[in-house]
Amino acid sequence: MKCVVTLLMCVTALSVAAEEPKTLPVTNGTRIYQAGPSGQIRYDKPSWLVKDNGRMIEVSPYGREESHKQQYVIKDNRVYHADAVGNIKHNKPSWTVGKDGHVMQNDVLGNPQYHKPQYIIEDAKVYAAGVTGQAKRPAFAIKK
Repeated sequence: MKCVVTLLMCVTALSVAAEEPKTLPVTNGTRIYQAGPSGQIRYDKPSWLVKDNGRMIEVSPYGREESHKQQYVIKDNRVYHADAVGNIKHNKPSWTVGKDGHVMQNDVLGNPQYHKPQYIIEDAKVYAAGVTGQAKRPAFAIKK
């Protein structure tokens, strides 16, 4: 679950900050991979594929789409939980991506959750951030 949340934040941040040169736009066909402690891509772990209409579907390490797993939808500068059809679940937390690439979780009412894990997106990489907002370690890598 922690990886999924991070992934969602990455995708949202990239799509929001598409006009900024430091991030890649997240479009149909973009893959989001988990990264190891030194930033290398972990191809042996599940990744996520961005589909049409901003839907994110988990993909197994062997390339098989896992449509029965939790899905997400990117809409504007937010990432939402979604059902198997792509409908947004408003009774679940969401994530907001700032124009600076800072990703923060929100509760169901849209209030920021400062005590939850935060992330920063820089140069197609997502870093776990501390409470102060400084990047600590690589968490995800984004490829077109």
